[in-house]
Amino acid sequence: MTQMIASGFCAGMAALQQALRTLLLADGALASLVGTRIHDGPPARTGDLPFLAFANAEARDWSTGDAGGQRVDLKLEAVSREGGRAEALAVIEAVEAAVAASGIDPAGVTLVLLRTDRMGVERLSDGRTWRASLTLRALIEA
Repeated sequence: MTQMIASGFCAGMAALQQALRTLLLADGALASLVGTRIHDGPPARTGDLPFLAFANAEARDWSTGDAGGQRVDLKLEAVSREGGRAEALAVIEAVEAAVAASGIDPAGVTLVLLRTDRMGVERLSDGRTWRASLTLRALIEA
């Protein structure tokens, strides 16, 4: 039973990330900022800036009496150097706008809710690089 729950959690999270990636790669405003530099985790070559990366993700049980479900928190990070804080925030704002305007449909699950949960920005230890983050919260029925 535990193995089935774990695989269901992974499948729902993966379906959400894939649907978001497809949406973001097709968004013109975001493409004007990062091109196709949308990665699953940090890219192998971090010198190609700015970029957007899927970062931490967490799923929790959100089942009801008659249906399985998950609450998924999915964090995206925009990293910029030359454009500074403003560029990192512009990337995150483009992500938020694309998600707000979309009707994404993750394969194999029902997306009940998708909203912005948290946003932040920080300068990294090198003193030149900025990272802005956006955490999306989704409620998914399996």
